[in-house]
Order: sequence, then C-alpha cells, then structure tokens
Amino acid sequence: MNNKLYKKLVIAMMITTISAVAAASAADTTASVRPVDLAQAESIQARAKAEQQEILRMTASLNEAENDLLGKLNKLGMNDSLVWLSQAKALYNHNEMVEIRHDLSVGRQKIREQIEYNEKRIQSSKTNIKRIMDKYPQYMKATMEILDEFERRNSKK
Repeated sequence: MNNKLYKKLVIAMMITTISAVAAASAADTTASVRPVDLAQAESIQARAKAEQQEILRMTASLNEAENDLLGKLNKLGMNDSLVWLSQAKALYNHNEMVEIRHDLSVGRQKIREQIEYNEKRIQSSKTNIKRIMDKYPQYMKATMEILDEFERRNSKK
C-alpha cells in the first residue's frame, strides 16, 4: 500500500471514530457531567446576581451619602462643594487636608511660573516688533494695524 493511500485511510478511520464517539455522547442522556455543569452554572449565576444586587445597594447608599454631604457643605457656604466629594477624607483627617493644601500650593506656583513665562514672551515679542519697526519704517502702518487687531481680539477675553 502506498503512503498517500495509507494516510487517507487513517484519516478516514479517525473521522469515523470521532463521529461515532460524538454521536454516542449526544445520545447518552444519563451522563453525570451535564447535571453537575448545570448545577455549577446555576450556582455561579446566583452568586453573580447576588453580587450585582449588593453593588447596586452600595451604589445607592454612596449616592445618598454624597448628596447628604453636598447638602451640608452647601449649608455651610462651602465654595466648590463638589470638589470635596473626591476629597472627603480631608474634612476629618488633618494630614489629608495638609496634603491637599500642599497640592494646591504647588498648582498655584506652577500657574505663577506659567504667567511669568508668558509675560516674558510678550515682552520679548514687543521688543522684536519695535526692532523690526525701527529697521523697516515703511511697514510701520501695516504693523500697527496688525497689532491693533491683535489687541482688539485679545482684550475681549
């Protein structure tokens, strides 16, 4: 028997055997695997449903507590009371409040540095414009119109 014919015969026998086993398994309704799998699936589904209900209950409780906190902060006249929802711990923990103050100070310092940088850029641009106007006086009128337009647009903001 040649090699190709032998391989085809082996493959055909394997397919027949697999088909026979699959058909026998499907026909066997007394197999103990199905009820165990079904029981496990029901158990998993019940646990998932219980966890989902617990999450919904806890979410509702958290929303109620947040609304209560917002109401109390608003009564006290607190500015930006929504901010305190994410930082509620700082309301009763001094160390957390110190940390928040530090973060705010760092943020203000960065803003100051950015403003200073922008002011330096503005001054540098003004110096460059004056230098160019001195160098090319014939474009002074057009340059002044452009600067006036720029000031008009940016003074509204």
